[in-house]
Amino acid sequence: MDGGRQQQGQGVADLPDLRLRVALAPVSWLWSQLSRGQQKVTARAVSQALDVLEGISSPEAAPQLLADRLTGRLQEVRGEALVREPMGWLLRRGLVQRQACSDRRCDDAIRLDTGADCENCANVLHIRRAWRARITAEVDAAMPGADPMARKAAIEERLRHRAELEAEDLMRSRQQAEAERARCQAVRAAAEARVQAEREAAAAAEAARQARPCADCGTAGSAGLCETCGYQRQTQALVEETILVAAAGAAGIGDVADVQAVTENVRGQMEREIAAARPQLLDLINTDDAVHDTPEQLASALAFTALQAVRQAADEYRSSVLRFLAHSPQAQTEAELAHAAELRKRRHQWNPDGETKPTAVHEAADAARWRTAQYLLDTRLQQLRATAEAATSKATEAALPKPRGRWAERLAPLAALPISDDPVRVDT
Repeated sequence: MDGGRQQQGQGVADLPDLRLRVALAPVSWLWSQLSRGQQKVTARAVSQALDVLEGISSPEAAPQLLADRLTGRLQEVRGEALVREPMGWLLRRGLVQRQACSDRRCDDAIRLDTGADCENCANVLHIRRAWRARITAEVDAAMPGADPMARKAAIEERLRHRAELEAEDLMRSRQQAEAERARCQAVRAAAEARVQAEREAAAAAEAARQARPCADCGTAGSAGLCETCGYQRQTQALVEETILVAAAGAAGIGDVADVQAVTENVRGQMEREIAAARPQLLDLINTDDAVHDTPEQLASALAFTALQAVRQAADEYRSSVLRFLAHSPQAQTEAELAHAAELRKRRHQWNPDGETKPTAVHEAADAARWRTAQYLLDTRLQQLRATAEAATSKATEAALPKPRGRWAERLAPLAALPISDDPVRVDT
């Protein structure tokens, strides 16, 4: 039991944390003199000092910085053997950062992040020397011919008062910095709480959207529109767009009968394409080993097949209309102008018999022709959409109930009736 002494602690080399082993290497003998309980308390203090140093420099350099600090402290006391209380010395002197100025990176006038002399300490020393000279001059002016001891006491008193004022200013600055740091932390916490609330609100809104039934078929949990109905909507929109494209290729888009005939023809062709694509998919499903589990999956596959069939037919219609418009008089005129403009280029004039001349001329004419065809198609589509919107608005206005006449017009027959004393019932 060693005369009531606590159980001896482990050595520095036995510590599991590599940071502690590096930091405590200069004081390994003092560490071995501590009991296990004292080593636990000191280890926590060492970890806190390392955390502070990591915030100043870097996690990799913090253990060596603390080791250098302990080495410097031991040099001040001339070695470990002269330390009487190992734990007290480590906690109150060895591990403590001694800031010679207000810079948090300063330790005994040395910058912890660079290892160089602290410039702020040099400024402070210069300022203190200036104040000492100023106070000495003031005392000499106020106490001419005074006793040297009284003069020295007056100077020291004023220097002490000046140091107290500087300490108060430093304390006030630190309090303001702490208040500013607390305010920033509160603002940051409020911002994080706001972001978290926005995320939760967005997640709740997304969950509510996902739980909405389909607007077309009413299937629950479809986010407002199920897959099958989505394909069907795309198919319907593509059919209507293809009808407009085909109508834009008609000879006269202002002829209502011609446009109506093209519309019926294209709609019927689309329906035939869809009807032809569905049996092919059903035959593929019957011959394939993979069987659809639910009728919803089969309906979605059929709707997607119809969309692909319509999309392929729409591409063919657009290509056909563009080819038709590319042979229009407007496109031919633009091609001729582009052909002439290409011939007027200086490179062809310098080399009239060049091999690239025919190819460049034809490419310029074809590009102009197809640009014109695309422009004519876009223009005709705009005209057809405007005509369709006007017709829809007119039909909507015709379907609405007609408003009755104004009150002056409705009351005019009543004003022409004779006035009598007997109550008369008037039907309006």
